[in-house]
Amino acid sequence: MNHVIHNSTVNFIWGIADDVLRDVYVRGKYRDVILPMTVIRRLDALLEPSKEKVLRMKKQLDGAGIANQHAALCQASGEAFYNVSPFTLRDLKNRAKQQQLKADFEAYLDGFSPNVQEILDKFKFRNQIPTLIEADILGHLIEKFLDGRINLSPKPVQDVDGNEQLPALDNHSMGTIFEELIRRFNEENNEEAGKHFTPRDAVKLMAELIFLPVKGDIGKKNCEYSEEHIRAICDLVVNPVETEKSKIFPNESFGYWKVTVDRPLRLAVDLSPARLERFERTCARANVGAKDFLPLPTLARRVAETLGAGPHLDFNAFMDAVEADADKHGFKLTAKRRKLLQSELCDTREDACPVIRKVYRPGKTKPDPMTGKFEVGRLKCEKDKLHPSHLTLHPSSVVEYEPDTALRDSEQVPLLEEGGPDGDGIGAFFRREVLPYTPDAWIDPGKTLVGYEISFTRHFYRPAPMRTLDEIKADNLCPGAGNRRAAGTDCRGG
Repeated sequence: MNHVIHNSTVNFIWGIADDVLRDVYVRGKYRDVILPMTVIRRLDALLEPSKEKVLRMKKQLDGAGIANQHAALCQASGEAFYNVSPFTLRDLKNRAKQQQLKADFEAYLDGFSPNVQEILDKFKFRNQIPTLIEADILGHLIEKFLDGRINLSPKPVQDVDGNEQLPALDNHSMGTIFEELIRRFNEENNEEAGKHFTPRDAVKLMAELIFLPVKGDIGKKNCEYSEEHIRAICDLVVNPVETEKSKIFPNESFGYWKVTVDRPLRLAVDLSPARLERFERTCARANVGAKDFLPLPTLARRVAETLGAGPHLDFNAFMDAVEADADKHGFKLTAKRRKLLQSELCDTREDACPVIRKVYRPGKTKPDPMTGKFEVGRLKCEKDKLHPSHLTLHPSSVVEYEPDTALRDSEQVPLLEEGGPDGDGIGAFFRREVLPYTPDAWIDPGKTLVGYEISFTRHFYRPAPMRTLDEIKADNLCPGAGNRRAAGTDCRGG
């Protein structure tokens, strides 16, 4: 799989947690929702093409009074599983009423075949549905997994002219993505190596159903160590001797720091009439009979009259105007209301100003760009103009920026990395390998972990020796000369 596509898919799914689950779940519980939803969306994508065929088969089997329907329904779906509910995830994303969405989503889950039900039971995913409904985020969660920027389907996404926009995701690639998500969630929760959140039984079932090619040669006789191999390895452990097949390294040779690299979220605000009309419809759907979001469209229109249609490249200045208007009209800006303004009226844009998360008063902390604490005006926007929202800050202030989860990446820094005179291996690596390409990046020190990895290829692989110039020349003059020499003949057949 293309490495860029793999990383962007993993980062997008990883970012769904912050976009949807924040303020509802603590970070350690994000995986209770994201991992099973990733599996559900993959299953949904696999079953979409055969949905109507499965429903027709189900109707025929019920009409004929056939009780054992599993084999016939699997044959209709073309997979080792099926779903006999009348819904796909795309059918559910536009449900306006939460109770109707809850009923239909539960019916959708109940429609899966017994082998998939077992996976869902292992995840205990149904326990999360009341929380998702109460927080009014289930619909948003489904929409995120159907976003056109990722493809979890085994078929490529094409435009109207038939050009490929996103490649197909085969079983092996899907397994790799899921494995990376598990690893990230384990690291996020500071779990020790070998301690996995995902139930082993669930992983085994998914491997059999969805990720089958990932297993490869596991379990084959020729991939197992014989007693002789085991004894030889034990002897080398007890009495280590360095040979061509046995090498001795310090533990640090296999170690690395896993550092999380963030970049600032840059948002452009669109207050055009069309965007405001769409925002008003979204607020109406989000209310579901309540009055939480009804004043928001009016507030947005008043701000648009003051600032203009935009696009405005300083989200911070926009929020200052929003807060001023809200104070003036006695309107409380709750976290949900702020989130709705940001998600519905803003788009990411490279030349926009970074979104400020926190401002330190002068003298409270020292600037440290490598850990995300920047001097006022350090990061520019709009072709190196100073942020308008920064002009009101004291020039000695220090700011932190909101990270863009879609741009979040990670680096592995060897424990033996040369740190220069200050002995800072991570800093030396970051300045050499990251900052020249992304000067606005920083490291989240709270997420730095230490890991170990043994690469047998790096330490033991021996490439085949290159042919000499005489052998290459002889082969060019007489194609197949090497084979003829081995057979005792020459180009003349002698």
